Amino acid sequence: MNKPLIWAHRGASAYAPENTIPAFQKAIEMKADGVELDIQLTKDDRIVVIHDETIDRTSTGSGWVKDMTLAELRKFNYNKTHPEFEHADIPTMDEVLDLLKPTDLTIDIELKTGIVFYDHLEEKILALVKEKGMEDRVNYSSFNHYTCRRIKELKKDAYVGFLYADGPIDMPAYAKKYGMDALNPAVYNLQYPDVAKDCAKKGLDINVWTVDEPEHIRTCIDLGVKTIITNRPDTTREVAETYVFENDSFNDLLTNQIKPWLKEHIVSKDLLTGDGTRIRYYYALNPDAKASITFVHGFCEFFGKYHEVMYRFYQAGYSVFFLELRGYGKSARVAKEKDIVYVGSYNEYMDDIYSFSHQVVFPLTPEDRHILFGHSMGGCLTAMYLEKYPDEYEAGIMSSPMIQLDFGGWHLPVIKTLAAATKVTHRDMMLLPNQKRFDGIRDFKNSNTLSEIRFNYQFDQRLADEDYQTIAGTAGWLNASLHGMDYVIKHTADIQVPLLVLEAGQDKMVVNEATDELVKKIPSAILHLFPESRHEIYYSNEKEREEWFTIILDFLKKTEAQLA
Repeated sequence: MNKPLIWAHRGASAYAPENTIPAFQKAIEMKADGVELDIQLTKDDRIVVIHDETIDRTSTGSGWVKDMTLAELRKFNYNKTHPEFEHADIPTMDEVLDLLKPTDLTIDIELKTGIVFYDHLEEKILALVKEKGMEDRVNYSSFNHYTCRRIKELKKDAYVGFLYADGPIDMPAYAKKYGMDALNPAVYNLQYPDVAKDCAKKGLDINVWTVDEPEHIRTCIDLGVKTIITNRPDTTREVAETYVFENDSFNDLLTNQIKPWLKEHIVSKDLLTGDGTRIRYYYALNPDAKASITFVHGFCEFFGKYHEVMYRFYQAGYSVFFLELRGYGKSARVAKEKDIVYVGSYNEYMDDIYSFSHQVVFPLTPEDRHILFGHSMGGCLTAMYLEKYPDEYEAGIMSSPMIQLDFGGWHLPVIKTLAAATKVTHRDMMLLPNQKRFDGIRDFKNSNTLSEIRFNYQFDQRLADEDYQTIAGTAGWLNASLHGMDYVIKHTADIQVPLLVLEAGQDKMVVNEATDELVKKIPSAILHLFPESRHEIYYSNEKEREEWFTIILDFLKKTEAQLA
């Protein structure tokens, strides 16, 4: 994955008055790869750097640039967008080029020849750049595509890009027809089908404006744009470099380690539970195992979301076991539609875990110590299982446990009453009001994760196999969950084994206060908070994701010492 160039839009305009010397100095300090700026002509034929045709928005004065001399323009203060700066002048293009010449920054000059069609501005700017000896450092662009074509006519080897917010349906073909080197689209134009692929085929660079939001930065990188034009070159570079590093690191880990490990070590089979339900399970036996870990997944999850997690714990010296609960993944389900979840009672899930433990986990690892691990709904099930079967697992781990769901301001008694009504009226299969069917649309921004590459990895699996498209809860599942959570809250104190509870500070799925109250009731429980993480801590940012693994491994090591 390639890192894009970072150009400061009108200088570092989030931090200093746009298109002024302070803004360009900030861009240099922030190590931008280039600056984007705008030029107009004064009444006395001087090229000045300013975006608007008038000075009203950015200065203490008013009027058209074309109607004033440079001396007249400099009677005003151009600090209006950043009044914390005592004074800022309108700079000439000469002054900006002189400032930037000692650096290695690219200068992208936008010719503002749309509203005011300045005579011979193209010739003037080309001559000035040549005079400064900076022809190899300067690019040109304009919304006036006649101007772009004129630049090419005057200097065939000039680097020129069509600026556009909305344009013809096939902008790449249009740009190629007129001999452009690049397209400079507004960021929202990247949503149109195949624009990036078409540009690549036609040898056109993409220089995108104005990109400040992290999700837009990541989209630009995914599409392989050459340049991101931003008001915030410092934070944009940080987001871009982190994203590229994370992608490269994860793809290397996935390609060279996780996938070969899955192929070589993972065993996948089915079993029948006590009530005859077919359950799919997976495991990898570590010949030098310190202990074995049984994973119980959360709401709407499947084995593929835990590939990295299981690999990491296997590499740390543990045998790993994973079951897909009834209604999920490759296990049998009651609901006809594969994207919805139904269960009659959490006792059915208990049957799944019990059958898996006694038919697979314990027989395959009779000498091991056994740890039960649950995420989200799986955390609730872990607590329930440890209470019901206190002598089977020596320790438990609950990550973002579902002790109380976050209903977005709805009071719990109201939710329980409404849920009970669906039971009485036999509407157990009714989709919950806040749930939607699988539509194949990626929505990382509103997901429970902070790692987009990991989100995409599991989402690609969902797209490829309808068995993994389970995403929506039914009234029946909610009723079962409410009873299950009530059971855990009432019987929490009965849990005797060492218990590690991991909590996400930015969780919008579960109520952390309920988890806190649960932990207070369990003498053996340890609570650790990950303040920046969303619900899925194992898909968090690198810092807290690695901390999550470290905390768990430390807990396992200490537990092993206590039990020895």
